[in-house]
Amino acid sequence: MSAKVTKKDMEKPDPFYEFMERIYGYLAEHRKKFYIAAGLLAGLIVLTTGFFFYSRHVEQQAEKLYLKAYEIQYSTANLYTNREALTSVMAAYEEVIKIYPRSSAAANAHYMLGNLYYRIGDYDKSQSSFEAFLDKASRNHVLTPFAHTGLGYCHEEKREYEKALAAFEKAVQKDTGGLLAGVSYGNMARIYEEMKNPEKALELYQKALEKISDPSMAAFIKRKIASLSL
Repeated sequence: MSAKVTKKDMEKPDPFYEFMERIYGYLAEHRKKFYIAAGLLAGLIVLTTGFFFYSRHVEQQAEKLYLKAYEIQYSTANLYTNREALTSVMAAYEEVIKIYPRSSAAANAHYMLGNLYYRIGDYDKSQSSFEAFLDKASRNHVLTPFAHTGLGYCHEEKREYEKALAAFEKAVQKDTGGLLAGVSYGNMARIYEEMKNPEKALELYQKALEKISDPSMAAFIKRKIASLSL
């Protein structure tokens, strides 16, 4: 049998009703602040969404410009003997950097310029380009170990052997897949040869041989090991 609801019970205030009354009262009292907060939140959502789509648009435009430069570079025969074509390619990469400096395409353009400047013997600009790439690229960018290798080559050409060693060592550290380990150890061994340290060079050539998979390079390193072991 259900409990009988008395007149006294019916006259008691409903707890839920009281709670909602307090909520409505609070909102009415602080209505202006509530509207401001709601407006700020809505504005923040709009700005965040707008920034996301704008950033994506910028990245897409930067990528198009970068691919245009890339296509010119690899569709031009004898690029490094064709000064006009080479200048055009480098200008195209520079344009990506100038118009979209914060894009990932701009970071890649710095890397490509590093290679191009190295090929024409401008080691200072090559170094600056590789450094700019490392400064702008994401931490785990696939080209990071290659950029450190490029820096090492620049320092080697300028006979800055300690800096070259540091760059090649960094390439080994950043090469999580081990693709460049053999090459990097070989590069370091060559530097130690230049520094008249055959013992260290021999040690690193032996490490390089363990990592190298290319037969012709392995044969070259074996000859190096043989000559240093005499």
